[in-house]
Amino acid sequence: MSLPLPPPPPIFRPPLPTPIHNHLYPTFQPSITTPSSLPPTNWPYTSFPQYQPTYVPGQPVLKNPLTQSTSSLPPPYISPSLPYIPPSQTKPKPIHYPKSEVRGPSFRIDSKLFSLGFDGGRFDPYHVMERRGKFQGSLWLGLRGLRWALEEMGKLKDLASSQAGHFQFMRDGYRTLELSCLSNRGGRFVELVEYHGGAQRGNLRIPEGRRGVGWVKFESELRRYFLTKGVLADSLCCHIGDLPLSYLGMPLGASFKAVTVWNPILEKLDRRLSGWQKLYLSKGGRLTLLKSTLSSLPTYFMSLFTIPISVVRRIEKLQRNFLWGGMGDEFKYHLVGWDTVCTPKEAGGLGVRSLFWTNKALLGKWLWRFGLEDQHLWRRVIVAKYGADLGGWCTLPITGPHGCGLWKGIMSGWEDYFQQVEFVVGQGNRIRFWKDKWCGGTSLMVLFPNLFTCSSNREATIANVLTSPDSRGVREWNVTFVRDFNDWEVDLVAEFFHFLHSHKVPTADTTLAPDGLRWKICKDGVFTSRSFYSALINRRGVSFPWKSIWRVKAPPRVAFFIWTVAWGRILTCDNLMQRGYTMVGWCCMCRCDGETVEHLLLHCSAAQRLWNFVFASFRVHWVLPRKVVDLLFGWYNWFGKNHSHIWNLIPMCLMWTVWRERNLRIFEDMSSSPDQLLGNFVTSLFDWSRSWGFTTDTTVTEFAASWHSASFQVNSM
Repeated sequence: MSLPLPPPPPIFRPPLPTPIHNHLYPTFQPSITTPSSLPPTNWPYTSFPQYQPTYVPGQPVLKNPLTQSTSSLPPPYISPSLPYIPPSQTKPKPIHYPKSEVRGPSFRIDSKLFSLGFDGGRFDPYHVMERRGKFQGSLWLGLRGLRWALEEMGKLKDLASSQAGHFQFMRDGYRTLELSCLSNRGGRFVELVEYHGGAQRGNLRIPEGRRGVGWVKFESELRRYFLTKGVLADSLCCHIGDLPLSYLGMPLGASFKAVTVWNPILEKLDRRLSGWQKLYLSKGGRLTLLKSTLSSLPTYFMSLFTIPISVVRRIEKLQRNFLWGGMGDEFKYHLVGWDTVCTPKEAGGLGVRSLFWTNKALLGKWLWRFGLEDQHLWRRVIVAKYGADLGGWCTLPITGPHGCGLWKGIMSGWEDYFQQVEFVVGQGNRIRFWKDKWCGGTSLMVLFPNLFTCSSNREATIANVLTSPDSRGVREWNVTFVRDFNDWEVDLVAEFFHFLHSHKVPTADTTLAPDGLRWKICKDGVFTSRSFYSALINRRGVSFPWKSIWRVKAPPRVAFFIWTVAWGRILTCDNLMQRGYTMVGWCCMCRCDGETVEHLLLHCSAAQRLWNFVFASFRVHWVLPRKVVDLLFGWYNWFGKNHSHIWNLIPMCLMWTVWRERNLRIFEDMSSSPDQLLGNFVTSLFDWSRSWGFTTDTTVTEFAASWHSASFQVNSM
């Protein structure tokens, strides 16, 4: 039985403390702690701090933690205007409600006071019963009042048994409360989201001043209680937010297939590119920025959403233009196809990540987690919606046009993912005996197809085909078939059981670890997106001298140039004529033969003079091959791994010197003599070697003379 409400004490007006304006709440009054502001001596209760508002508003308004007694009040009325004291007022003034609105006690929420107004609608901020509670000053109190009002109206489900699921304080300062409202026209859903500026949770922080209320749906019948969303937002000192909301950088409430979801990523790309256009960047510098920044910006979104093909094409177009230098109205030839650029360096590419396959690899992480995180909430929600299949390692196939397209997009990569997975037998209750790959890289269904067709239970798990443990806890295989075997099938059956006994039989120990997964392409058996990406891309089996290019300590722009040379795509006269240009295709270096990649860099008389100087200095007898790629295959580490640093730099430096001389003669009408060209080559090689510490010589002459001694020491070893 509830206690009657005690008579209110005399109005006690302590000195008004200075109001503190807080960006989270309308007003914030400091706690009354000075001796002059203590309650009067005739206060009827034992201790003033024993009381605090525990439910707003409603039956248990005040609760005594010592006696667990409560004081009940008449049902309150929520004023549509929800008045509050503006922070600009230094002294709160009494607020009078219109007579038509006063139907008993009313309530208001500000940052410090839980106040009750009585007869005549007079509101006095010091005619209060106050004690700052756990949630006082938060929007949560107002939502509890909204909840009570909806319960009285009969429009709120009973959520008492599941409050933890409807009120969550998230780690970055968001507070959510979901109210499931019912009406004659069916179920309606209202969600209020309060996000607080300045909240600090771990390494996450919301900017100051960011506070708002977002609505998913607004029930029209509630308008006579709240009037409009604007009135409620103004009363709570918030702004009205719309979906999608940004939570941890993700757009919540947006369609996963909407192209507009990716607009923030595209805008970031445009901002980065607009700043880089003003810089002079070599191809090597562009490649570094492309791999480190442009390819990484969409990674966060691609770890959850399936990227639309139109967005992939738009981003890859920006990346291609940036790599080859054709930004804006400027036109540049794309010398090598984008598919080749996106292949690994070992296969002849540049190692730029393909957006499509990167998206597949990142989404594969969810498939891996789905099979291992049995008790996590997100997995239970997915299983409740789609069901579990294959022993709980994935959901049932999603074939309908409707449903959660986000999970459907993740499940689209199941076949590629499942090919790289092996099962680790534990208790054996989740692994299918015939169909899953638990005894090697191939399932028993594939190894013994004839026996599989005769099996009495093709969907049996490993635990189903094992006998009950004997007194020693030993279990045996008990595979049953629908018929007896013929004489010519006995050897096959014997081979089958011999294969089974070669694997460890699961014990009956209930403490044994549950069945698990093993990622085949990693030594530790743990899934990584990097390894999945490597398995997804098509290497095409191309033989390419990548070590002679990318493992040599040459400048990045030179390495990029030699990579283009190895593919035969630099803009020599023959390649320009293939692109539609009409010109005289003679070599400007020797003025004898037509200009091709191999002629210019290997067989031209100007280049031959440099090659002969190198071979004579190292005392090497060498016949130049027909193609540049063959030269690179045979050149790398000719003098061994520890004595070939300068040797490995020579073809890159020589080809780069010849190419620069060719461009000077064509575009600037400048030429160097053969001796000057040789000096440019040796000087560049000396600078590269000095920068990496490959030589201790102080002059170019000493450096060139040391080649013979270095080769002599290697040959004598």
